[in-house]
Amino acid sequence: MSDYYDVVIAGGSVAGCILALSYAQRELSVTILEQKETENAYKMLCTHFVQPVALPVFQELQLATPLENLGALRTKAAFWTPAGWIDPPEDYGNRPETAYAYNIERRLLDPFLRSQAAAHKNVDLRVGHRLVNAERTNKGWLVEAQNERGRVSIEARLLVAADGRHSYVASLMGNKAEHDENQRAALFAYFEGIESPQTNRSIFILSEPDRGFLYPLCNNRTLLALYVPKATAQEWQSSGTPLERKITAYFEQFPGVPDVSRARLVSPVLGYSDYPNLTRKANFTGAAFVGDAALSLDPLSGVGCGFAAVSARMLANATVDALSAGQELESSLAAYQTDFDKFFLPHARGIKADSILAKSSETTMHTYRCIVASAALQREFVDLTGRIISPGRFQAAYISTMVKARTLVHTA
Repeated sequence: MSDYYDVVIAGGSVAGCILALSYAQRELSVTILEQKETENAYKMLCTHFVQPVALPVFQELQLATPLENLGALRTKAAFWTPAGWIDPPEDYGNRPETAYAYNIERRLLDPFLRSQAAAHKNVDLRVGHRLVNAERTNKGWLVEAQNERGRVSIEARLLVAADGRHSYVASLMGNKAEHDENQRAALFAYFEGIESPQTNRSIFILSEPDRGFLYPLCNNRTLLALYVPKATAQEWQSSGTPLERKITAYFEQFPGVPDVSRARLVSPVLGYSDYPNLTRKANFTGAAFVGDAALSLDPLSGVGCGFAAVSARMLANATVDALSAGQELESSLAAYQTDFDKFFLPHARGIKADSILAKSSETTMHTYRCIVASAALQREFVDLTGRIISPGRFQAAYISTMVKARTLVHTA
């Protein structure tokens, strides 16, 4: 005999738990299949920067205050560029609910979200359960999951893949990912003994071809992340110099960056040598895909947690009425795909372009100079990186600024 739910979700990380809570608060029954054996497991590869675009999702689910009590720091990005700093004094955007970002470690965030999901009366969190098969039926889906005691059968109206960039559900159904090259490798590690920037700013260093990010965290911890060409990372691996010293030496080059000379390494140096950008269909053969299972982009962009939360809420909003009324889901899932493409794909194109290193230094410097010289354009740039405005809006603002500058020169 099968257990029955409105929704079965493969994967119990950020996207899966937020989606489950979004459905559960609207009185739908949900089960989460999380293959990890403990609720305390967490993702290691993450910048821990949750962009302001995702903050309304946490607020709607009444998670924002508990997250801050847990250790989430309110933050905002400040950008060092060769042309000067991009750091307008204003908050993000013009809405209180998107005025700031969060920095929170996944070792805190992931167990917290699972505990919130497990505590909800409409959510059945099944840790140690791995989805092994899924078939369409005239009522929705029949899913088989494996645990240490054997297999269990689950029926649901809707199947959602929230099982990460290496999604087993995607491979099972043939939802192949489009691969786009990422020409940088990454090193990152946790340190203590680094003073937090003013107002807990997260420092983004936009040097070329390297990038460095400094994220203040709770309990006097700081994450330093360094993104370098793959060849550089390979050279460092064989140089004999401790990698943590390579990381701190990079940050020592830049004025206005917190002093890292007394930084104490408190973790292994983590990272990756190859991390292509992946894009899949968000609606495929009647199953929905959210988070990294749908769109897994260069971690340099810091969009993972934010996009996971937004895509989960987007799917819930598109399908909840049909699920509640027992109606067909085809049109709702098609609407989700349309909304997904409209919001995420323009951002993805910009992130993918930034993953390629063959850029003109002259063009890049000109762009930075233009942004630094305009207070309005600085605000637009910061809002774009917080994903609360579209790339199209920023491009329009940039072109308008350039046209005005040329007009002033010609009329002077």
